[in-house]
Amino acid sequence: MTMDSPDGADEAHATVADQWVLDAERQLFLVDRIIGLEAELARVEDERRTYDDRVAAAEAELVKLTSSYTWRAGRKVTGGARWLRRVVSRKPRA
Repeated sequence: MTMDSPDGADEAHATVADQWVLDAERQLFLVDRIIGLEAELARVEDERRTYDDRVAAAEAELVKLTSSYTWRAGRKVTGGARWLRRVVSRKPRA
């Protein structure tokens, strides 16, 4: 207690003010954390979109490749050899 206030009113006021400052600091910390998390989320979403675009481009390239005349002709030419390899590599039945 202080000499000015025998009932402790100044100390109670100081405690309330201290608590208000602590609450304000905590709120600022949380706001800062939220802003940081939102920025991180935006970065990760951008990476995912880039990845999705790359996957779609690779899938389109694969479709283009496998539907080409050269690919289909090669499959016809090597079909016999692939069939023979499957037959030879089968395990004999006991």
